[in-house]
Amino acid sequence: MARLSLKNTLSVAASAAALCAISTTAFGHGLMVDPPARNAFCGYMEKPDQAVTPACVEAAQADANGMYQFMSVLTHDIGRMGGPSTNVCGFDSETWNGEATPWDNQLDWPTTAIGSGPLTITWDISWGPHYDDTEEFRYWITKPDFNYEVGGDLTWDDFESSPFCVLDYNDTSPEANPAVVADKANSLFHTTCNVPERSGRHIIYGEWGRNHFTYERFHGCMDVVINGSGGNPGSSSSSSSSSSSSSSSNSSSSSSSSSSSSSGVAASSSSSSSSSSSSSTSSSSSTSSSSSSSSSSGGSGLGSLACDYVISNEWNTGFTAEVRLTNTGDTLINGWSVNWTYSDGTAITNSWNATFAGSNPYTASNVSWNGDILPGQTVSFGMQGDKGSSDNVELPQLQGDLCAR
Repeated sequence: MARLSLKNTLSVAASAAALCAISTTAFGHGLMVDPPARNAFCGYMEKPDQAVTPACVEAAQADANGMYQFMSVLTHDIGRMGGPSTNVCGFDSETWNGEATPWDNQLDWPTTAIGSGPLTITWDISWGPHYDDTEEFRYWITKPDFNYEVGGDLTWDDFESSPFCVLDYNDTSPEANPAVVADKANSLFHTTCNVPERSGRHIIYGEWGRNHFTYERFHGCMDVVINGSGGNPGSSSSSSSSSSSSSSSNSSSSSSSSSSSSSGVAASSSSSSSSSSSSSTSSSSSTSSSSSSSSSSGGSGLGSLACDYVISNEWNTGFTAEVRLTNTGDTLINGWSVNWTYSDGTAITNSWNATFAGSNPYTASNVSWNGDILPGQTVSFGMQGDKGSSDNVELPQLQGDLCAR
């Protein structure tokens, strides 16, 4: 009851402030995208009408309209420090009138392999990039003896009572805390924390909190498998296999090669040294409603990467796309770079999980944590762009020493 009383007080204060300055008050929206939270996997990457990952399909069946609000899991409160909530991952979000979000159900959510130790958690705040009033980031983790049960209940008793990481931020001195990097060019926040020693499947709950001007706070859960040591993100996967190819940032390979269909799920163009091999894990990606794919085979002699360019979503003037790089060989790939050219004037306006260079042709190379690709593993990066002269999104051919010709 203490949290509810405080929340009501803050909501009244926020409402009063909004009435006094409604013309200038702006609300931000955001979510954890790397490692991906549940609402990033199912909502941001896979839209309800395009879901292919089993958990995303199930979540869409339960609340398709809610999944479109993936960036709006918010309250006007001080969050977990003010007391517990009934629903953990959505923290009784105002968007759902205090009820459960699609991500509060304990489905077989995709997981990301990480290690204990340093971990960078990235928030995408593109939907109102409010840096000036960001105040803090907080993270909690489940207890060492936590046992995840699909279909079970998740409560705050499953989590440590104190956050394992609290990071302050003040935009007047944006570099004061080296553990928080404001990547304003890409509308991202990169936060680095030390993950406690754990082993097996766990849940990290995170909050992005804005200051007293709005007390707006965003909530989410990421499902991770911790190997007990090391801090670099590993692969994203789902313990349920799917027949569709899918991947995310830090992702492991999907369960099938890219397919061709006149009215399928994702549009892609691929260059592969062999057909994408099945893997023991499948991971989540965004998909689009119109689909066609093409592929070519042949080894370059320098590596064995299946390089796929996938349209995630499109609208009248723009699109989002994902590039998936799957190691189809039997040796580790250490470092990668791919390039492509658009012929219709398409322009990239935003990107994530890769270092971009050039402007048509574009070159994308690995960042520090996703340069190694184990045999059978997939890594991916994404981009947003403006369409060129064509009404349809162009599917460029990916090039690179490791991609097949």
